[in-house]
Amino acid sequence: MTTFDWEKAFIFTPYSTQEGIEEQLGVNFNDPSDIDWRDDIYLLVFLNDDKVVQYIEIDRQGADFTIGEKKHLTPSDDLITIERY
Repeated sequence: MTTFDWEKAFIFTPYSTQEGIEEQLGVNFNDPSDIDWRDDIYLLVFLNDDKVVQYIEIDRQGADFTIGEKKHLTPSDDLITIERY
């Protein structure tokens, strides 16, 4: 469903810190969403060639999003689980 090339995607939960995001991504990323102060979104960040190529703010809308035990998504393994609460 993407229109760009990507190798890895990471999903960040509400209140994720800037430092934690950069540590998990392994690259510098200036989070434009301010997710560290928010509980209404998840942040999905896509990397290609170790560079951020896109990010998406996902509205929670009464749901939690998870990728299970995986560290990140890949184009061949991109399942996200959505649980309503």
